[in-house]
Amino acid sequence: MEHSAVKKMLSSITSNDSYILFFALFVVLLLILAFICAHEITKYKSSDVAKNVVHVKRTASGLRVINSLIVTFISIFPLLGMFGTVSALLSLDLSSGDMSNLKVNFFAALTSTAWGIVFSVVFKLFYSLIVDYIEAQLEDAVKLTVSEDIPAILSGR
Repeated sequence: MEHSAVKKMLSSITSNDSYILFFALFVVLLLILAFICAHEITKYKSSDVAKNVVHVKRTASGLRVINSLIVTFISIFPLLGMFGTVSALLSLDLSSGDMSNLKVNFFAALTSTAWGIVFSVVFKLFYSLIVDYIEAQLEDAVKLTVSEDIPAILSGR
């Protein structure tokens, strides 16, 4: 890839494709929140869970929602790239015969698609590294809360 093409592509993420960058930052925030929630559940394994059952349940519930949002947003990135492609191609003015406009808009269309694919692949790879940890913490949360709920149910609390 040519050096100028890389520069143009990098500048396109802040100009034409800023909506993709916004969603990428949102996914980074969700990944951080997921890790924090999973770590919170880990802390309760060694503590008195009976005092914190409600907190563990709420944290696990929040982690499930965050996990679902992460998966959804990762799958949306290619669609965002296609949206940018379509909007750039629709803005073409072929009636004027100006080929420079065609070149600029066609490049913008291609960079939108490229950024959608790049972010989808990067986040999918990163998510695959932490998904086992998240799912293990969710399973542990269920075990912790069920083991604490059974005596409470039997005693009528």
